[in-house]
Amino acid sequence: MNTADFKLSFPGEPMAVRLALGEVTSWIRSAGIDEEFCGSVELVLAEALNNIAEHAYGEGAPGPVDLELQHRPPELKLTLMDTGRAMPGGQLPEGRAVNPDPTLDDLPEGGFGWHIIRTLTRELTYCRDGGLNRLSFLMGLDCHGDGPASKQP
Repeated sequence: MNTADFKLSFPGEPMAVRLALGEVTSWIRSAGIDEEFCGSVELVLAEALNNIAEHAYGEGAPGPVDLELQHRPPELKLTLMDTGRAMPGGQLPEGRAVNPDPTLDDLPEGGFGWHIIRTLTRELTYCRDGGLNRLSFLMGLDCHGDGPASKQP
């Protein structure tokens, strides 16, 4: 068995992220994986990759992003690696649930993406080693995840 069914390297900037998401979606569909699950994977990856582009690399020159997917039914393992800034405090953000009835003044800035990621994934891990950020997680092919991933070690 291959160590990764799908690998992709691209610069950590918004347009490259969009193109990468299209390639991942095409690969998932060609693997015959459920369309609803494909949408969940795309949503989680969009949140994580946009965070890399916006926060790990930010306004400077975009650095490399490596993405690996391993399809091992009944789940998909995803790994993202970049050389940008480390997560604040070396830990993943908690993420906030969305208030279903917010007023405009009650909307906080950011944090919702991590709630989505934690809800749709399991075994979510982050480490920083030698200047490399590594984010890994599993998604069950039932597309519901076992969230919240924050309960996982």
